[in-house]
Amino acid sequence: MSHLLKINSLTKTFNRKEILSNISLQIKYGKIIGLEGENGSGKTTLFKIISGIMKPNSGFGQLVNYPIFKSSYEYRKHLVFWSHDPQLYSSLTGYENIKLFLNLRSESEKIKLITLYAEKYGIDSHINKEIRDYSFGQIQRLKLVLLSVSDWNLALLDEPDSGMDENGKLLLKNFILDMKNKNKTFLISSHNKDWLNNFINEKYYLKNTQLIKND
Repeated sequence: MSHLLKINSLTKTFNRKEILSNISLQIKYGKIIGLEGENGSGKTTLFKIISGIMKPNSGFGQLVNYPIFKSSYEYRKHLVFWSHDPQLYSSLTGYENIKLFLNLRSESEKIKLITLYAEKYGIDSHINKEIRDYSFGQIQRLKLVLLSVSDWNLALLDEPDSGMDENGKLLLKNFILDMKNKNKTFLISSHNKDWLNNFINEKYYLKNTQLIKND
């Protein structure tokens, strides 16, 4: 099975302090990869670098057949980043935020699916309300709608279960497993080890700037 994501010798520093040191990672299609580490270990930094929000100091990477860490961002149409931060426009409604997201990805034909998935994930009563009126748990469910209506190969999920009730966590888990069966790939961080370890294929730890695979 070919690799969807390849990263070699990635290093990132902030104010001369090394956060990530010589990170290498290869992920195959259709895998669910867990990423654990203490607060401040660099998990979110790694996600932001892969998604193109942040640049590494050095390193090489490839997603599908596109180079990453370069000036071209064409590869980003193949991934989505579920950040721990809302990353939504507070003055727009949930529907408007997802519609904008789809338009920017040239996926406007999928706008018609927003209402359908909003109902499936129990957020239909809020889909036409402004984001400022959402609870954090409702924002998390809205992101689940966003992932469901868009097309991607790799999903970077940073604490996706945070703020979710037990039903929301079950919906999220079932979504992940369903997408895995469609050969979609996940890299997921969570402090909820019991929830995460229940369905991942492989696990990595970030500790002392190093990425360590749990064999």
